[in-house]
Amino acid sequence: ENDLGPEGAAVLVSFLRQMHGASRDNETPIVVRALRLFRNNMRDEGAKHVAELIVEQPWPLVELHLSHNDITDLGAATIMTAFGAARRTRYPFRLTQKPQRFGACWVRLERNEVEHSEALVAAVRARGGVRIVETSWTQSEWGPNRAPRWATSEAQVPQVILHMFNVQGRSGSGKPSSSSGGWAQVKGGGGKAGGKGAGGKSEANVCKAHARAAAASVADLVAKGKEAASSA
Repeated sequence: ENDLGPEGAAVLVSFLRQMHGASRDNETPIVVRALRLFRNNMRDEGAKHVAELIVEQPWPLVELHLSHNDITDLGAATIMTAFGAARRTRYPFRLTQKPQRFGACWVRLERNEVEHSEALVAAVRARGGVRIVETSWTQSEWGPNRAPRWATSEAQVPQVILHMFNVQGRSGSGKPSSSSGGWAQVKGGGGKAGGKGAGGKSEANVCKAHARAAAASVADLVAKGKEAASSA
């Protein structure tokens, strides 16, 4: 809660990436396992800087808290997509305490300015490349460094856990709406994305456009990372 803003996020990510480079000097790289930047006025530009960290960090990020940051559908889609495009590590990752299980990054993006949370998740999923599970405030199977017993196959485990993502805006009780359906497994879907009629179709199309733009933005981050690595 420091009003870091997009400019501060850029400085922070730049510093953290310099710490990654310690491994090139035969030193142990410094990485972030839990990044808590809630209430920091990050907006979509700041979210893109965080996506760069996700793509480039050599060890997985276990927790990411970005609630209350005025992030819109585009910024949220960029964060989700980045986990499927991580260049130097893999999501999901083996849990430290239970290495027979795989876990995903626990992401908090609630209380932002995402207009169509369910349709947005559906659009990002539909593009492929990243597996997403949404959880509600009542579930306990997924969490930071926590996964259910069945999560032993890397190909079946999600890369991102979106906790209470459908709770958007600055007001309200903090509990998910009744339409969230609790939590959805990777293959299950969760709620009605877009609804029926012209309004639902328009909502779905808008979210598809956000998902395309996010994919292009993340692809640009990956390309820049490869270019920087080749010239180092």
